[in-house]
Amino acid sequence: MIRRFAMTLVLCAACEGSKSPDQPDANAPIDVAPADASSPRFEVRVLEPTISADGHSKVPVLVLGTNLDGTPSMEHVVLSTSRASAGTFDNPAPTLNSFGATVYFTPCNFTTPGCTGPFDMTLALANDPSKLVAMTNVTLIEPTGVGSVAPCLVGGNVMFFDGNDYIYHGMMTVTQGQFSASGAANRLAINLDPAVQGQGLWWDLEFNSVQLNSPLTPGVYEMAQRAAFAQPGHPGLDIGGDGRGCNTISGRFQVKDYTRDANGVVSATVSFEQHCEGGTAALNGCIHYAK
Repeated sequence: MIRRFAMTLVLCAACEGSKSPDQPDANAPIDVAPADASSPRFEVRVLEPTISADGHSKVPVLVLGTNLDGTPSMEHVVLSTSRASAGTFDNPAPTLNSFGATVYFTPCNFTTPGCTGPFDMTLALANDPSKLVAMTNVTLIEPTGVGSVAPCLVGGNVMFFDGNDYIYHGMMTVTQGQFSASGAANRLAINLDPAVQGQGLWWDLEFNSVQLNSPLTPGVYEMAQRAAFAQPGHPGLDIGGDGRGCNTISGRFQVKDYTRDANGVVSATVSFEQHCEGGTAALNGCIHYAK
């Protein structure tokens, strides 16, 4: 699986402090000359430098370490934020492996005083947590859309669930399996059969604008109802599978990309928030498909 993340600041393990040199490009890596040539290099990467502060999205953060000889570092590291109120990591103290480590950052809610604005994600070694070895600058902004598609843009076809409802409880990323898509100008349906045991037998996702009398184009679709029974003026939404489905649905979704040609669906990227039976429990997530 190919992972795509924007790389920001790189420090060396032996460098003192966290001051960086001039940075003409905020997304370009910055190397600080090592005080000890035997020191490994570490990186903290995020897909986008701005994150919607919605209080629930899971934003992937990739941590990498490279030894002097080019082999991957297997260090035990500690992630933190320069503002404690900025959010939390699901695993703030991962141990790196050959592919680094991917953890998920949940931002604060923009309604909390002091939530929005810039902050640094910082990295230190667990055996010396007072010395930073890498950092990246991120800005939290008031949400303007539905969740985040970042967990689905790590490469290839991806479905991401973060739920506490009947359809799915927990967090799951599906990257292996059979993905297929069909649709029309006002409807998108994606079906997948996961290859990994424990990720369900099948999942079906539908998004449509049939009752809006308009094509399904990039944008936010509020007040969604169950796709097959949506009333005039409401977009359609229906996510279920593995033997579970909702009788009634409320929710919203955001189409980031929906591209078709004469042969069918070329690509699609959608984030969503779905509620079953009028409840407050939600299934949040995203889907990315490319033929």
